[in-house]
Amino acid sequence: MVVSDEGIQDYPDRDVLVRAMLPILKSARSHLSNDWERYGLDEKGIRLLHRLVSRLRAHTYFEHLDGKTIERAIRQELKTYRSSSQRPVARAVAESTLDAMAREPITRNVYLGLEHLSLSDGTTVGGVQYLVTGQHAHLVEVFARFQEAAPTHLACVRATAGTVHLLRDRARRAVETSLALIRQQTLHGFAAKIYLSQVMFELSGLYAIEGDEFTNTGWWRSKQSAVDLELDHDNLADWRSELATLSLRYENVAPELRQSVDTCLIWLDVAALSDRWRIIIPAIFSGMEALLVPETVGLKAALVTVRSVAVHVALDKGFFDPGEILRAYELRSELVHGSPTWDVFEKDATEFADFRRLWAFHVLRDFIELAQSLNAQSVKELLGAIDGDASNRVCQWLTQQATPGAWKLLKEYRTALSPS
Repeated sequence: MVVSDEGIQDYPDRDVLVRAMLPILKSARSHLSNDWERYGLDEKGIRLLHRLVSRLRAHTYFEHLDGKTIERAIRQELKTYRSSSQRPVARAVAESTLDAMAREPITRNVYLGLEHLSLSDGTTVGGVQYLVTGQHAHLVEVFARFQEAAPTHLACVRATAGTVHLLRDRARRAVETSLALIRQQTLHGFAAKIYLSQVMFELSGLYAIEGDEFTNTGWWRSKQSAVDLELDHDNLADWRSELATLSLRYENVAPELRQSVDTCLIWLDVAALSDRWRIIIPAIFSGMEALLVPETVGLKAALVTVRSVAVHVALDKGFFDPGEILRAYELRSELVHGSPTWDVFEKDATEFADFRRLWAFHVLRDFIELAQSLNAQSVKELLGAIDGDASNRVCQWLTQQATPGAWKLLKEYRTALSPS
Protein backbone atom coordinates (compact mmCIF):
# COMPACT_ATOMS: atom_id res chain seq x y z
CA MET A 1 0.00 0.00 0.00
CA VAL A 2 1.31 3.44 -0.93
CA VAL A 3 0.92 6.44 1.33
CA SER A 4 -1.02 9.18 -0.46
CA ASP A 5 0.47 12.62 -0.91
CA GLU A 6 -2.92 13.99 -0.01
CA GLY A 7 -3.45 14.31 3.69
CA ILE A 8 -5.52 16.16 6.26
CA GLN A 9 -4.56 18.37 9.16
CA ASP A 10 -7.63 18.00 11.34
CA TYR A 11 -8.03 14.66 13.13
CA PRO A 12 -8.39 13.54 16.77
CA ASP A 13 -5.23 13.53 18.92
CA ARG A 14 -3.14 15.20 16.20
CA ASP A 15 -1.11 17.22 18.68
CA VAL A 16 -0.58 14.17 20.93
CA LEU A 17 0.69 12.10 18.00
CA VAL A 18 2.97 14.90 16.80
CA ARG A 19 4.49 15.22 20.26
CA ALA A 20 4.96 11.44 20.37
CA MET A 21 7.05 11.65 17.18
CA LEU A 22 9.34 14.44 18.38
CA PRO A 23 11.62 12.25 20.58
CA ILE A 24 11.93 9.81 17.66
CA LEU A 25 13.22 12.63 15.48
CA LYS A 26 15.61 13.60 18.26
CA SER A 27 16.87 10.01 18.37
CA ALA A 28 17.45 10.07 14.61
CA ARG A 29 19.77 13.08 14.94
CA SER A 30 21.75 11.66 17.87
CA HIS A 31 25.16 10.02 17.58
CA LEU A 32 24.68 6.26 17.16
CA SER A 33 27.09 3.45 17.95
CA ASN A 34 27.98 0.91 15.28
CA ASP A 35 25.41 -1.55 16.69
CA TRP A 36 22.58 0.94 16.18
CA GLU A 37 23.75 2.78 13.09
CA ARG A 38 22.03 0.34 10.73
CA TYR A 39 18.70 0.99 12.45
CA GLY A 40 19.00 4.78 12.17
CA LEU A 41 17.76 5.07 15.77
CA ASP A 42 19.02 4.19 19.23
CA GLU A 43 17.31 1.62 21.46
CA LYS A 44 14.91 4.15 22.98
CA GLY A 45 14.07 5.59 19.55
CA ILE A 46 13.17 2.15 18.15
CA ARG A 47 10.96 1.45 21.14
CA LEU A 48 9.20 4.79 20.73
CA LEU A 49 8.80 4.20 16.97
CA HIS A 50 7.14 0.83 17.49
CA ARG A 51 4.88 2.37 20.12
CA LEU A 52 3.87 5.17 17.75
CA VAL A 53 3.18 2.72 14.90
CA SER A 54 0.92 0.71 17.23
CA ARG A 55 -0.96 3.86 18.24
CA LEU A 56 -1.42 4.89 14.61
CA ARG A 57 -2.67 1.46 13.56
CA ALA A 58 -5.36 1.72 16.24
CA HIS A 59 -6.35 5.24 15.13
CA THR A 60 -9.28 5.34 12.69
CA TYR A 61 -7.62 8.04 10.59
CA PHE A 62 -4.58 5.82 9.96
CA GLU A 63 -5.93 2.27 9.95
CA HIS A 64 -6.26 2.24 6.16
CA LEU A 65 -2.49 1.65 6.24
CA ASP A 66 -0.81 -1.48 7.60
CA GLY A 67 1.93 -1.28 10.20
CA LYS A 68 4.79 -1.90 7.77
CA THR A 69 3.62 0.92 5.50
CA ILE A 70 3.36 3.34 8.42
CA GLU A 71 6.79 2.41 9.74
CA ARG A 72 8.33 2.62 6.25
CA ALA A 73 6.90 6.11 5.71
CA ILE A 74 8.16 7.36 9.08
CA ARG A 75 11.59 5.80 8.59
CA GLN A 76 11.90 7.48 5.20
CA GLU A 77 11.24 10.87 6.79
CA LEU A 78 13.70 10.04 9.59
CA LYS A 79 16.38 9.21 7.02
CA THR A 80 15.83 12.52 5.24
CA TYR A 81 15.77 14.40 8.54
CA ARG A 82 18.98 12.71 9.72
CA SER A 83 20.91 13.37 6.50
CA SER A 84 19.85 17.01 5.96
CA SER A 85 22.70 19.52 6.32
CA GLN A 86 20.36 22.18 7.73
CA ARG A 87 18.20 20.79 10.50
CA PRO A 88 14.47 21.28 9.69
CA VAL A 89 12.03 22.21 12.42
CA ALA A 90 11.23 18.88 14.09
CA ARG A 91 7.58 19.69 14.77
CA ALA A 92 7.01 20.66 11.13
CA VAL A 93 8.54 17.35 10.00
CA ALA A 94 6.34 15.40 12.42
CA GLU A 95 3.21 17.25 11.32
CA SER A 96 3.84 16.81 7.59
CA THR A 97 4.70 13.12 8.01
CA LEU A 98 1.55 12.30 9.98
CA ASP A 99 -0.76 14.57 7.99
CA ALA A 100 0.31 12.90 4.73
CA MET A 101 -0.83 9.52 6.06
CA ALA A 102 -4.10 10.59 7.70
CA ARG A 103 -7.38 9.96 5.92
CA GLU A 104 -11.03 10.52 6.82
CA PRO A 105 -12.57 7.21 7.97
CA ILE A 106 -15.75 5.68 6.56
CA THR A 107 -19.01 5.73 8.55
CA ARG A 108 -21.85 3.52 7.29
CA ASN A 109 -24.78 1.39 8.37
CA VAL A 110 -23.85 -2.29 8.10
CA TYR A 111 -26.52 -5.00 7.86
CA LEU A 112 -25.68 -8.60 8.78
CA GLY A 113 -27.94 -11.61 8.31
CA LEU A 114 -29.12 -13.65 11.32
CA GLU A 115 -29.93 -17.33 11.69
CA HIS A 116 -32.17 -19.02 14.28
CA LEU A 117 -33.17 -15.77 16.00
CA SER A 118 -36.37 -13.74 15.70
CA LEU A 119 -36.80 -10.40 17.45
CA SER A 120 -39.43 -7.74 16.96
CA ASP A 121 -38.55 -5.25 14.23
CA GLY A 122 -36.65 -2.29 15.70
CA THR A 123 -35.46 -4.06 18.88
CA THR A 124 -32.16 -2.51 20.01
CA VAL A 125 -29.64 -4.37 22.18
CA GLY A 126 -26.19 -3.03 22.96
CA GLY A 127 -26.35 -0.39 20.24
CA VAL A 128 -27.36 -2.94 17.58
CA GLN A 129 -30.79 -2.69 15.95
CA TYR A 130 -32.57 -5.91 14.92
CA LEU A 131 -34.80 -5.79 11.85
CA VAL A 132 -37.29 -8.03 10.09
CA THR A 133 -36.12 -7.90 6.48
CA GLY A 134 -39.62 -8.21 5.01
CA GLN A 135 -40.73 -4.98 6.68
CA HIS A 136 -38.11 -2.92 4.82
CA ALA A 137 -38.60 -2.96 1.05
CA HIS A 138 -35.15 -1.59 0.21
CA LEU A 139 -33.47 -4.33 2.28
CA VAL A 140 -35.57 -7.02 0.59
CA GLU A 141 -34.29 -5.70 -2.73
CA VAL A 142 -30.66 -5.59 -1.54
CA PHE A 143 -30.64 -9.25 -0.49
CA ALA A 144 -32.92 -10.55 -3.25
CA ARG A 145 -30.00 -11.78 -5.35
CA PHE A 146 -29.21 -14.38 -2.70
CA GLN A 147 -32.62 -15.98 -3.36
CA GLU A 148 -33.43 -18.70 -0.80
CA ALA A 149 -30.28 -17.81 1.22
CA ALA A 150 -31.52 -14.24 1.77
CA PRO A 151 -31.84 -13.52 5.51
CA THR A 152 -35.29 -13.05 7.04
CA HIS A 153 -33.84 -11.14 10.00
CA LEU A 154 -30.98 -8.63 10.12
CA ALA A 155 -28.77 -6.88 12.64
CA CYS A 156 -27.95 -3.26 11.81
CA VAL A 157 -25.09 -1.31 13.36
CA ARG A 158 -23.50 2.00 12.42
CA ALA A 159 -19.74 1.63 12.29
CA THR A 160 -16.68 3.74 11.52
CA ALA A 161 -13.41 2.41 10.11
CA GLY A 162 -10.57 3.19 7.73
CA THR A 163 -11.53 0.61 5.10
CA VAL A 164 -14.65 -1.24 4.01
CA HIS A 165 -13.12 -4.52 5.16
CA LEU A 166 -12.45 -3.13 8.64
CA LEU A 167 -15.89 -1.54 8.68
CA ARG A 168 -17.49 -4.94 8.15
CA ASP A 169 -15.31 -6.60 10.79
CA ARG A 170 -15.99 -3.87 13.33
CA ALA A 171 -19.74 -4.14 12.77
CA ARG A 172 -19.58 -7.93 13.03
CA ARG A 173 -17.79 -7.77 16.39
CA ALA A 174 -20.40 -5.33 17.69
CA VAL A 175 -23.23 -7.64 16.61
CA GLU A 176 -21.52 -10.73 18.07
CA THR A 177 -21.17 -8.92 21.40
CA SER A 178 -24.84 -7.98 21.27
CA LEU A 179 -25.79 -11.58 20.48
CA ALA A 180 -23.70 -12.75 23.43
CA LEU A 181 -25.69 -10.41 25.69
CA ILE A 182 -28.97 -11.78 24.30
CA ARG A 183 -27.70 -15.34 24.76
CA GLN A 184 -26.91 -14.75 28.43
CA GLN A 185 -30.30 -13.16 29.10
CA THR A 186 -31.98 -16.05 27.28
CA LEU A 187 -30.08 -18.74 29.20
CA HIS A 188 -30.62 -17.21 32.63
CA GLY A 189 -33.62 -14.92 32.30
CA PHE A 190 -36.45 -17.47 32.22
CA ALA A 191 -37.87 -19.58 35.00
CA ALA A 192 -38.20 -22.52 32.59
CA LYS A 193 -35.11 -24.45 31.45
CA ILE A 194 -33.53 -23.21 28.24
CA TYR A 195 -31.74 -25.81 26.13
CA LEU A 196 -28.45 -25.27 24.38
CA SER A 197 -30.07 -25.76 20.98
CA GLN A 198 -32.25 -22.71 21.68
CA VAL A 199 -29.29 -20.35 21.99
CA MET A 200 -27.31 -21.48 18.93
CA PHE A 201 -28.37 -18.40 16.96
CA GLU A 202 -25.57 -16.74 14.99
CA LEU A 203 -24.71 -14.57 12.01
CA SER A 204 -25.42 -16.20 8.65
CA GLY A 205 -22.38 -14.70 6.93
CA LEU A 206 -24.33 -12.39 4.62
CA TYR A 207 -23.82 -8.66 4.89
CA ALA A 208 -24.57 -5.36 3.14
CA ILE A 209 -22.98 -1.96 3.70
CA GLU A 210 -25.20 1.03 3.10
CA GLY A 211 -23.77 3.50 0.60
CA ASP A 212 -25.16 5.37 -2.36
CA GLU A 213 -26.45 2.12 -3.88
CA PHE A 214 -25.53 -0.63 -1.40
CA THR A 215 -22.52 -1.52 -3.55
CA ASN A 216 -20.88 -3.69 -0.87
CA THR A 217 -22.83 -6.90 -0.33
CA GLY A 218 -21.82 -10.53 -0.10
CA TRP A 219 -20.54 -13.18 2.30
CA TRP A 220 -18.08 -12.15 5.01
CA ARG A 221 -17.25 -15.80 5.55
CA SER A 222 -17.94 -19.09 3.81
CA LYS A 223 -20.58 -21.31 5.33
CA GLN A 224 -18.96 -24.15 7.27
CA SER A 225 -19.99 -27.55 5.97
CA ALA A 226 -18.50 -31.03 6.07
CA VAL A 227 -16.63 -32.23 3.00
CA ASP A 228 -15.79 -35.88 2.30
CA LEU A 229 -12.04 -36.41 2.63
CA GLU A 230 -10.52 -39.29 0.69
CA LEU A 231 -7.01 -40.22 1.75
CA ASP A 232 -6.51 -43.45 -0.17
CA HIS A 233 -5.35 -42.04 -3.50
CA ASP A 234 -2.13 -43.42 -5.00
CA ASN A 235 -0.65 -39.93 -5.27
CA LEU A 236 -0.74 -39.59 -1.46
CA ALA A 237 2.07 -42.09 -0.94
CA ASP A 238 4.38 -39.45 0.59
CA TRP A 239 1.66 -38.23 2.92
CA ARG A 240 0.85 -41.77 4.09
CA SER A 241 4.53 -42.46 4.67
CA GLU A 242 4.90 -39.32 6.81
CA LEU A 243 1.75 -40.24 8.75
CA ALA A 244 3.08 -43.74 9.39
CA THR A 245 6.39 -42.31 10.65
CA LEU A 246 4.62 -39.83 12.93
CA SER A 247 2.32 -42.57 14.25
CA LEU A 248 5.22 -44.95 15.00
CA ARG A 249 7.15 -42.26 16.84
CA TYR A 250 4.02 -41.31 18.80
CA GLU A 251 3.43 -44.91 19.86
CA ASN A 252 7.04 -45.23 21.05
CA VAL A 253 6.91 -42.15 23.29
CA ALA A 254 7.59 -42.99 26.94
CA PRO A 255 4.48 -43.05 29.21
CA GLU A 256 5.32 -39.86 31.13
CA LEU A 257 6.04 -37.97 27.93
CA ARG A 258 2.93 -39.47 26.33
CA GLN A 259 0.71 -37.67 28.85
CA SER A 260 2.14 -34.30 27.84
CA VAL A 261 1.92 -35.16 24.14
CA ASP A 262 -1.72 -36.26 24.45
CA THR A 263 -2.64 -33.09 26.37
CA CYS A 264 -0.99 -31.02 23.66
CA LEU A 265 -2.88 -32.92 20.95
CA ILE A 266 -6.21 -32.26 22.67
CA TRP A 267 -5.55 -28.51 22.71
CA LEU A 268 -4.28 -28.44 19.13
CA ASP A 269 -7.47 -30.24 18.10
CA VAL A 270 -9.53 -27.48 19.75
CA ALA A 271 -7.58 -24.98 17.65
CA ALA A 272 -7.96 -27.06 14.47
CA LEU A 273 -11.75 -27.22 14.78
CA SER A 274 -12.26 -23.46 15.21
CA ASP A 275 -12.07 -20.54 12.80
CA ARG A 276 -11.95 -17.98 15.62
CA TRP A 277 -8.51 -16.60 16.45
CA ARG A 278 -9.63 -15.81 20.00
CA ILE A 279 -10.05 -19.56 20.48
CA ILE A 280 -7.16 -20.75 18.31
CA ILE A 281 -4.33 -18.80 19.94
CA PRO A 282 -5.07 -19.63 23.61
CA ALA A 283 -5.67 -23.29 22.68
CA ILE A 284 -2.37 -23.53 20.81
CA PHE A 285 -0.35 -22.15 23.71
CA SER A 286 -2.13 -24.37 26.21
CA GLY A 287 -0.83 -27.24 24.10
CA MET A 288 2.66 -25.76 23.93
CA GLU A 289 2.78 -25.27 27.71
CA ALA A 290 1.79 -28.91 28.18
CA LEU A 291 4.87 -29.90 26.17
CA LEU A 292 7.41 -27.29 27.13
CA VAL A 293 6.63 -25.78 30.55
CA PRO A 294 5.90 -28.37 33.24
CA GLU A 295 7.49 -26.03 35.81
CA THR A 296 5.43 -23.65 37.89
CA VAL A 297 7.02 -20.40 36.78
CA GLY A 298 5.77 -16.93 36.01
CA LEU A 299 7.85 -16.38 32.87
CA LYS A 300 6.27 -19.02 30.66
CA ALA A 301 6.41 -16.83 27.55
CA ALA A 302 10.22 -16.93 27.45
CA LEU A 303 10.37 -20.67 28.11
CA VAL A 304 7.81 -21.48 25.41
CA THR A 305 9.56 -19.18 22.93
CA VAL A 306 13.13 -20.40 23.39
CA ARG A 307 12.32 -24.08 23.94
CA SER A 308 9.98 -24.29 20.94
CA VAL A 309 12.80 -22.98 18.75
CA ALA A 310 15.41 -25.19 20.44
CA VAL A 311 13.35 -28.30 19.60
CA HIS A 312 14.04 -27.67 15.90
CA VAL A 313 17.65 -26.65 16.50
CA ALA A 314 18.34 -29.91 18.38
CA LEU A 315 17.34 -31.76 15.20
CA ASP A 316 19.45 -29.43 13.02
CA LYS A 317 16.32 -27.98 11.38
CA GLY A 318 15.46 -24.40 10.55
CA PHE A 319 13.30 -22.57 13.05
CA PHE A 320 10.50 -20.06 13.25
CA ASP A 321 11.09 -16.41 14.24
CA PRO A 322 11.16 -16.22 18.08
CA GLY A 323 9.75 -12.69 17.89
CA GLU A 324 6.59 -13.96 16.21
CA ILE A 325 6.20 -16.66 18.87
CA LEU A 326 6.58 -14.15 21.68
CA ARG A 327 4.13 -11.76 20.03
CA ALA A 328 1.57 -14.56 19.75
CA TYR A 329 2.07 -15.54 23.40
CA GLU A 330 1.54 -11.95 24.52
CA LEU A 331 -1.71 -11.87 22.53
CA ARG A 332 -2.69 -15.14 24.21
CA SER A 333 -2.05 -13.56 27.62
CA GLU A 334 -4.29 -10.61 26.77
CA LEU A 335 -7.08 -13.00 25.80
CA VAL A 336 -6.68 -15.27 28.83
CA HIS A 337 -6.54 -12.38 31.28
CA GLY A 338 -9.52 -10.61 29.77
CA SER A 339 -7.68 -7.59 28.35
CA PRO A 340 -9.56 -5.73 25.57
CA THR A 341 -8.45 -6.69 22.06
CA TRP A 342 -10.60 -4.32 20.01
CA ASP A 343 -7.49 -2.76 18.48
CA VAL A 344 -6.49 -6.12 16.94
CA PHE A 345 -7.28 -6.35 13.23
CA GLU A 346 -9.52 -9.35 12.57
CA LYS A 347 -7.98 -10.31 9.22
CA ASP A 348 -4.42 -9.98 10.49
CA ALA A 349 -5.19 -11.96 13.65
CA THR A 350 -6.90 -14.77 11.70
CA GLU A 351 -3.96 -15.14 9.32
CA PHE A 352 -1.57 -14.93 12.27
CA ALA A 353 -3.48 -17.69 14.07
CA ASP A 354 -3.23 -19.95 11.00
CA PHE A 355 0.55 -19.57 10.98
CA ARG A 356 0.63 -20.34 14.72
CA ARG A 357 -1.31 -23.57 14.06
CA LEU A 358 1.36 -24.62 11.55
CA TRP A 359 4.12 -23.64 13.98
CA ALA A 360 2.54 -25.64 16.82
CA PHE A 361 2.25 -28.78 14.70
CA HIS A 362 5.95 -28.52 13.73
CA VAL A 363 6.89 -28.16 17.41
CA LEU A 364 4.81 -31.20 18.38
CA ARG A 365 6.14 -33.31 15.52
CA ASP A 366 9.77 -32.44 16.23
CA PHE A 367 9.26 -32.86 19.99
CA ILE A 368 8.15 -36.47 19.37
CA GLU A 369 11.04 -37.08 16.97
CA LEU A 370 13.55 -35.65 19.45
CA ALA A 371 12.14 -37.79 22.25
CA GLN A 372 12.69 -40.88 20.14
CA SER A 373 16.20 -39.91 19.00
CA LEU A 374 17.29 -39.27 22.60
CA ASN A 375 15.30 -42.21 24.00
CA ALA A 376 14.01 -39.75 26.62
CA GLN A 377 11.91 -41.32 29.37
CA SER A 378 10.59 -38.21 31.10
CA VAL A 379 9.64 -34.61 30.39
CA LYS A 380 12.41 -33.41 32.70
CA GLU A 381 15.01 -35.43 30.82
CA LEU A 382 13.92 -34.16 27.41
CA LEU A 383 13.65 -30.53 28.48
CA GLY A 384 17.06 -30.82 30.12
CA ALA A 385 18.48 -31.74 26.74
CA ILE A 386 16.59 -28.89 25.05
CA ASP A 387 17.88 -26.36 27.62
CA GLY A 388 21.47 -27.40 26.87
CA ASP A 389 23.35 -26.87 23.64
CA ALA A 390 20.22 -26.30 21.49
CA SER A 391 18.93 -23.46 23.67
CA ASN A 392 22.42 -21.96 23.88
CA ARG A 393 22.50 -21.78 20.08
CA VAL A 394 19.11 -20.04 20.10
CA CYS A 395 20.36 -17.59 22.74
CA GLN A 396 23.47 -16.85 20.67
CA TRP A 397 21.27 -16.11 17.67
CA LEU A 398 19.10 -13.77 19.77
CA THR A 399 22.21 -11.98 21.06
CA GLN A 400 23.32 -11.31 17.49
CA GLN A 401 20.00 -9.59 16.72
CA ALA A 402 20.96 -6.71 19.06
CA THR A 403 17.36 -5.63 19.57
CA PRO A 404 15.62 -4.67 22.84
CA GLY A 405 13.05 -7.43 22.37
CA ALA A 406 15.74 -10.11 21.93
CA TRP A 407 17.65 -8.97 25.00
CA LYS A 408 14.50 -8.89 27.11
CA LEU A 409 13.61 -12.40 25.97
CA LEU A 410 17.09 -13.68 26.87
CA LYS A 411 16.91 -12.14 30.34
CA GLU A 412 13.48 -13.63 31.04
CA TYR A 413 14.53 -17.07 29.79
CA ARG A 414 17.59 -17.18 32.00
CA THR A 415 15.59 -15.87 34.96
CA ALA A 416 12.97 -18.60 34.44
CA LEU A 417 15.67 -21.29 34.44
CA SER A 418 17.40 -19.89 37.53
CA PRO A 419 14.90 -17.77 39.52
CA SER A 420 17.43 -17.19 42.31
